[in-house]
Amino acid sequence: MCKPWALQVRKLDWLVWMTSFLSTMFLGVETGLAMSIGLALLIVIYESAFPHTALLGRVGNTTIYRNVKQFPNSQVLPGIAACRVDAPMYFANVQYIHDRLRKYVAAAGQYSEAGGLPLQYLLLDMSPVTHIDSTGALLLCGILDIRDKCSGRRCKHGLDAAASPSSHVPVAYRKQTTTTVSRHHLQN
Repeated sequence: MCKPWALQVRKLDWLVWMTSFLSTMFLGVETGLAMSIGLALLIVIYESAFPHTALLGRVGNTTIYRNVKQFPNSQVLPGIAACRVDAPMYFANVQYIHDRLRKYVAAAGQYSEAGGLPLQYLLLDMSPVTHIDSTGALLLCGILDIRDKCSGRRCKHGLDAAASPSSHVPVAYRKQTTTTVSRHHLQN
């Protein structure tokens, strides 16, 4: 027996569809639509507040970096914590992103120690980040505190590197920090 198409593609879409169908059938059109729209909005808010993040590792001897959970053969490079945030950074999700980055830096630190090097660099892949507000920019300013607390280092110059940020991310970062930000720090 075949699964319904929406269930195969994404289970949450199927849940919204079934909620709409069943509540409309048993509770009426207005109530059914209100319940399905409310559920869809709750799902959007949840996904916005808890975005996908990843610790990145190098795939083989290439220059390609992918999620270490999706590519178990990828290797986290000693001395480098490469992380990716797959959503805009703003007030509603900045604490979650901070907590996830802290977890990834700790994991990368363990890989680094096993490789014989202390964790030295934090690289943040910003290519999926389409928007950043002042709270997100403050996270970027304080991001080295995450690395320093996990590695025992003290450094006060800001983010080590942000790869492929959209054009407004370096502007927002510069407005939040007194540190001179060069193209080296925020590479397009």
